[in-house]
Amino acid sequence: MRDGAARVTIEHNRVLYSAISHIGVMAGSVDCTVQRNLVGHGGFYSETMRHPGSSAINIHSSGSGIVVDGNFSAYQHDLTEIDGNGFIADLMEDGGSVLFRNNVAWRNAGAGLNFTESPGCVVVGNVFSRNHADGP
Repeated sequence: MRDGAARVTIEHNRVLYSAISHIGVMAGSVDCTVQRNLVGHGGFYSETMRHPGSSAINIHSSGSGIVVDGNFSAYQHDLTEIDGNGFIADLMEDGGSVLFRNNVAWRNAGAGLNFTESPGCVVVGNVFSRNHADGP
């Protein structure tokens, strides 16, 4: 496992109108919770990168015990049409897992929730509406 965060809680934040940034739990992080955050209108300048990672909440290459609960994501942009998801579990470590629970993804340019090489995730009680098809 790579070095990462352990037992971190990211709670009650507003991330709005960001260039590419979002909330991310990355590289070997374990036992982290992302809850009750509002993330929206992000991903501007995504055309300057090959894989911009402009999803609202990005869990990437993390380990076990990651919980994403009660977050709201809307209007994530991605001019490259590669990203702009509400939530994503991306390239999880062996044995890594994410619980996506009670989140809302609305009118994001990509999918409401996307998985890339991330087996073992659990999705329960989420709402995904008007993502990708009609864009932001």
